[in-house]
Amino acid sequence: MEQFVNKVKKINEDLLAVSDEIKKVDRRAETLVTHLMHCENRKQHKIIHDKYKALTPKKDNAAMNSINPFTKKKAVADHDAAVAKQETFYEKHSVEIETYKTAQDYLKAVLNGRTEIPIQTWKKEQTDLAVHRYSLGEKFYTIKDEIRMTEVVKKGIDNLMQDAIRDVERSRAKGTEI
Repeated sequence: MEQFVNKVKKINEDLLAVSDEIKKVDRRAETLVTHLMHCENRKQHKIIHDKYKALTPKKDNAAMNSINPFTKKKAVADHDAAVAKQETFYEKHSVEIETYKTAQDYLKAVLNGRTEIPIQTWKKEQTDLAVHRYSLGEKFYTIKDEIRMTEVVKKGIDNLMQDAIRDVERSRAKGTEI
């Protein structure tokens, strides 16, 4: 009976270890999905962000501080028109620009100063994790089946023990009555 109890403990420990490993793999897979999503957002909205940045008004300090009022007025008007054009573009594409900025900030934080984004490495790791997760899932369900079988065996043993105890009690009761 002690061997049976030890086997049940071992099975439960294995189940706990596999469950912990599945959780680790799932967390890393979620992280990779987030990384790759931000890479895709950055790639998808880069053109719009670059157009927005190209619309940044050039400030001609010499012309704006000119003594000549006509030169100054033209420089200010040109600057204000460029600002208005950029603001209009931003209003039209604010979602894309902000998505790009969010992705850029996220990747900058994740890369810790590295300049190259390891997209292929992340995709390969994601594939490897999916395979590993699948094998862990199979192992998990195998252990769960083993636990079910041991519970059935334990119930059977308990029933046999109870039947044996009842038989002993019946034979004692008959022995005392006779």
